[in-house]
Amino acid sequence: MHDLVATILGVVGLLAISSVLRPVATRINFPFTVLLALVGVVLGAIVVAFGHTDVWLLGDFMRSMSALEITSDAVFFLFLPTLVFEAALSINVRRLLDDLLPILVLAVVGLLISTSLIGGALWWASGVSLAARDFRNFLDRNPELRETIHSIARERIGQDMQFSPAGTV
Repeated sequence: MHDLVATILGVVGLLAISSVLRPVATRINFPFTVLLALVGVVLGAIVVAFGHTDVWLLGDFMRSMSALEITSDAVFFLFLPTLVFEAALSINVRRLLDDLLPILVLAVVGLLISTSLIGGALWWASGVSLAARDFRNFLDRNPELRETIHSIARERIGQDMQFSPAGTV
């Protein structure tokens, strides 16, 4: 099957599945976006497990799904905003305002806990201290990494930057 035909078949199949899921979500009183994500995970597992089935159109759909490459950019810039926008349209604002304090407390505490856990795990795994001055010492001990960071910074800013030697500010 040609790549274009496979891509079109995959996209049309996904649109058909998502159009069937909307009334199902309404009927079982379940959030559509969550159901869509769950069905996507299940569909991905089915494609990985049975991706080479030769059952007429189903086999072609499975092959088109396994050949469909979705990048992280597509997820972050195409799918995620669509799901968040749809959820924002269907949210009960009064209920959200009633639960605003617990939501904010859990969000802030969750952010602090996840940041601490990730920072602690990186410190444990790499031995790099969490302080900025120790990071500069780490860069001084690893000149290849330092030069890589400097070349990226020069490229991003678009000009030649002057970096002071280690120990001077």
